[in-house]
Amino acid sequence: IVGLSLAITAGIYSYAGYGSTASAVLGLIVSLILAGDLAVRTVHGLITTLVPPRILPKCELRHGIPDDHTTIVVIPALLPDAGRAQQLIDQLEVYYLANQDSNLFFALLGDFADAPQASLPEDQEIVRVAQERIQELNHEYAEDRPIFHFFYRPRLWNETEGCYMAWERKRGKLEEFNRLLRGAQDSTYIVDELPSYLLNVQHVITLDADTGLPREAARRLIGTQIHPLNWPVLDAAECRVIRGYGLLQPRINIIVASVARSLFTRVFAGDGGVDPYTTAVSDVYQDLFGEGIYTGKGIYHVDTFNAVLGERLPNNAILSHDLLEGSYIRAGLTTDIELVDGYPARYDAYALRLHRWVRGDWQLLPWLFKTVPSGAQGDGREPNPLSGLSRWKIADNLRRSLVSPALVLLILGGLTIFPGSPFFYLGLAALVLLFPWITMVISGTLGCPRGNRFLGHVWTMVSDSRKQAWQALLSLIFLPYQAYLMVDAAIRTVIRLRFTRSHLLEWVTAADLEERLSSGWRAYCMRMWPAQVWSLVFLWLVWFRRPTNLILAGPLAVLWSVSPWIADSVSRPVSDRPIAVTGEDQQQLRLYARQIWRYFEDFVGEEDNWLPPDHFQEAPKVSIAHRTSPTNIGLYLLSILAARDLGYIGTGGVLDRVGASIASLERLDKWHGHLYNWYDTRTL
Repeated sequence: IVGLSLAITAGIYSYAGYGSTASAVLGLIVSLILAGDLAVRTVHGLITTLVPPRILPKCELRHGIPDDHTTIVVIPALLPDAGRAQQLIDQLEVYYLANQDSNLFFALLGDFADAPQASLPEDQEIVRVAQERIQELNHEYAEDRPIFHFFYRPRLWNETEGCYMAWERKRGKLEEFNRLLRGAQDSTYIVDELPSYLLNVQHVITLDADTGLPREAARRLIGTQIHPLNWPVLDAAECRVIRGYGLLQPRINIIVASVARSLFTRVFAGDGGVDPYTTAVSDVYQDLFGEGIYTGKGIYHVDTFNAVLGERLPNNAILSHDLLEGSYIRAGLTTDIELVDGYPARYDAYALRLHRWVRGDWQLLPWLFKTVPSGAQGDGREPNPLSGLSRWKIADNLRRSLVSPALVLLILGGLTIFPGSPFFYLGLAALVLLFPWITMVISGTLGCPRGNRFLGHVWTMVSDSRKQAWQALLSLIFLPYQAYLMVDAAIRTVIRLRFTRSHLLEWVTAADLEERLSSGWRAYCMRMWPAQVWSLVFLWLVWFRRPTNLILAGPLAVLWSVSPWIADSVSRPVSDRPIAVTGEDQQQLRLYARQIWRYFEDFVGEEDNWLPPDHFQEAPKVSIAHRTSPTNIGLYLLSILAARDLGYIGTGGVLDRVGASIASLERLDKWHGHLYNWYDTRTL
């Protein structure tokens, strides 16, 4: 990455030269940041292509979670009102229904919202509603001992934040809960006596309020954590995990309902949903170095967490604790185990969440140096125990936050003070913005199968890449506001770290943030005014320095000045009203239907006992998966009826196909009358 960054920077510099000292310094800084971004993306792309995914070994836990690996699933959350508490406990019920095991428990770890006084009248109502709902669930599902629990903490006066709040927010909730599980009596949790069976808890699965826990995901996470090859090994001198994993981070996908909430989420949130076969995907850090990045959702070993991080990190200083915790107790990435998460429906909520994350990243700046703060008061120092790779992860987050400001300066400099053609600098900015789309198109084209399937594959690739193109366009439109937020987050954090030491825990939950933000283009104009101011300043500077470039600056200034209206438009909820199907749409749907039936016509035959093969593979080599499942069979039988309704086969064809398939079904081995999940279609 360093080598490629320097090579790209040298290429830019050899063309530009940059003239005066001021423009040379500015140009060099901008070039290094953007060259680094291109280099990181290129190297990461090559690694994920060339290095196969590293799948962590697992214990199957066929007979359930062992007694000596009892686990509790927790949601650490702020509780602004009783309705929020009930909503989160209902989420615990969903977790339980998908992950039922005798040694798996569920708990809500709640804090009251920040306040100017220690207690508010509504606090007791929140506690009452939460405890009653927990009792209802235990009455419905528990037999010998409670499954669901509720723990909460009072507010304490925080001098640096200037308010009453729970100690250390989410980090404090988990750190104190870990100590509580080991019998500590001095935590701030209000609890008379912890049930004895919770003192045996060995692992905690921590999830955010909007995270989903798919079926049996908890058991798979525990099975991975307890495998001997993954068991954490401590370095007693540096007090950090050097082998194995103190915590595991699953792959995170987006809940499909979140993806469909607005045009913004459709463009930026990916496809959403759950991968039913849960295949591993490539990840640079896990595949190359054997450790991943912790993002706050996963499973950790309680004793390892207590041994390494118990009362070690300074108070009132760390907002984004996930990356730091993952570096100290070594995070493994299980890309073949999947959780689902929410996504902001609105651009402004996304941007302000990103601002909070970047503030948290810059607060980890002290962990890049030789010694780091230690002890709860932060007045001690210790040699930095983080590995070079962990420090690189922190530095890379800081680098990423500077890309938007660098792009703005590149465009401005290219049209005002940098020597040479402005098209060179605009082209470089376009390359950075379009790089994900370009790499997707190139990799998709190189992977296209030849022959009669080539055009279909190209069309699918182009259709998929449209989302990347939309991302690049919207990123350009929102660029000045994004750059403003990144610069504000960095400067604000450095001032707080170096001088004021206050408001380092400033934080609003994603759910509360979306509720607080007002809607409408006027509200967006009030929030995104820096983008509009910048468009005027940008035009004035271009006119003042190089008026001939106004023809290039004008369209950009117009885009940036109307960015609040565009942000409002793409953030509006998608209507659920049915859409009228036009004649052209109807024709396209019939073409799809005919192609789907063609699959069954081609591949369901006597060789496969009139049962549908699972799939036909086009690339890298042509093959047919001669296995079937009840799902495949049910889909095929329904398709026979639909094909008859659409006129592709007659009634006689329906009777022949259904009769042949039913005859094969009667010959299949069954378990108490039920079909097994997989059968070989040739041998049954």
